[in-house]
Amino acid sequence: GIKIINNKIIIEADPTVSYRDTIGGRSLKLKEIGKKFTPIPLGVVVAIIAKTKSGKKMLGITIRNKKHDFKPSGYSVTAGGMMQINNKETAKNSILREIKEETGLNPKDVKGLTCRGITYNRGSKTAGIIFFAKTDLATDKIISKIHDDENEIIFVPIKKMELRKFILKIANACTEDGLAAMALLGKDLYGGEWFKRILKSLALLN
Repeated sequence: GIKIINNKIIIEADPTVSYRDTIGGRSLKLKEIGKKFTPIPLGVVVAIIAKTKSGKKMLGITIRNKKHDFKPSGYSVTAGGMMQINNKETAKNSILREIKEETGLNPKDVKGLTCRGITYNRGSKTAGIIFFAKTDLATDKIISKIHDDENEIIFVPIKKMELRKFILKIANACTEDGLAAMALLGKDLYGGEWFKRILKSLALLN
């Protein structure tokens, strides 16, 4: 469902709101009634870097609520969700909405929002857009902000070995987009060799 028109990437996706609905949207029943393509749900996630009071850089991580259809009580990066394309929501507007809902941060609190990549999960047949961002608010201030009950927010160190250990520790309990975002963050911070080693280690976990 991906096309390039006038140097813009156009992705066809259905307005999925849960992984359970996603599975229903890809059913054989849908194909039987004449659909020419199987809808691909499109999600967004953002990895936000913040500092402690002492200036230590940390990555925002969410522990998912038990009510989630997918990876209940598992991990992901700071915020994320499904795009509301039925409301003509752009990827940027979608992630800013998710940040506000899941962390309490306002758009003005978010610095350097950058699209880092697009993923495609062959298992769940879902696509995702990964963003990186920073904030000047201290980690304790973010944790104290009022937000929805979708996730609990924690912060973990992003030093070279600490990030690697954390990724390997929570890999099997992490969403795929969240895991991809953490691996890409490590690649940007510590280079291609670090990235190759983490991919090799992740492959051994399976």
